[in-house]
Amino acid sequence: VIDEVRDRIGDIAQTVRSLVPIARFGVVAYRDYEDPEFTTRVHKLTFSTNKIKNFLSGLEAKGGGDWFEAIDAGIRDAIEQSGWRIGARRIIIVVGDAPLKEAQLGKVVRLAGQFGRAGGTISTLDVSDQANPSLLEAKVGRKVARGLYRSAPMHSFLVIGEAGGGDAATLDGELKLTKRLVKLIMGDQFANEMQALLDVL
Repeated sequence: VIDEVRDRIGDIAQTVRSLVPIARFGVVAYRDYEDPEFTTRVHKLTFSTNKIKNFLSGLEAKGGGDWFEAIDAGIRDAIEQSGWRIGARRIIIVVGDAPLKEAQLGKVVRLAGQFGRAGGTISTLDVSDQANPSLLEAKVGRKVARGLYRSAPMHSFLVIGEAGGGDAATLDGELKLTKRLVKLIMGDQFANEMQALLDVL
């Protein structure tokens, strides 16, 4: 996921800016609270896709002593440290393949609800194998028994997306997340108008 966003951030930005020329992008990387390197790292909103690329180049998906991730810290930092401009449309997309600890979910729902009531939107994108068996099939090079897979966003992602007034999504059969991210950023209402642009992603 990190590699694809780094490699395609220019395409994502160009597509979004064809409709919203002043769009800025930022990244909050999150791991687990017990990670020795960091829990979150923030790159504030910027027009420069090269700055985002450089930030993503310094990230590696590793560490963590258990399955859970500090999504609550990631969302909090995205809300508080991104450098939002007054009057800007504020969109956060949580991308991940693991849930947060159940004890943190109530806090995140309150945070997402407050952000939504203030005019922001939080959507979630579950990129786990459980939610995306077609992605797993592409990885292993054979069909899998799809009945054994959830093929839907994990519970905590559904709850966060609903609380944040956004969507809870999977890759929905896409093998690349670039197109899915653009649809989440722009919203389904623009999907038809953007189809020609999305086809080249």
